[in-house]
Amino acid sequence: MRRATYAAGLYLVLVAGALLTVMPLLWMVSASLMPAGEATALPPRWWPSAVTFEHYAALFTRLNLARALANSAAMTVSRCSSG
Repeated sequence: MRRATYAAGLYLVLVAGALLTVMPLLWMVSASLMPAGEATALPPRWWPSAVTFEHYAALFTRLNLARALANSAAMTVSRCSSG
């Protein structure tokens, strides 16, 4: 009985730690899909009122990320194929 209680407590602590670790990632993904200004509203919202990809579109056009991703993929393929 004591061993089962210890195991249950350990799992509870591990699950709580995992949730604390994952929460910032979930918030970042959720905030990235929110319309402009909604992520900084008070009280904070966990889910976007309307999902939008405008931030990703701006990021890819301003920083030319499509080219950077293509260059990284080309480098990876060339390194892997050369052995």
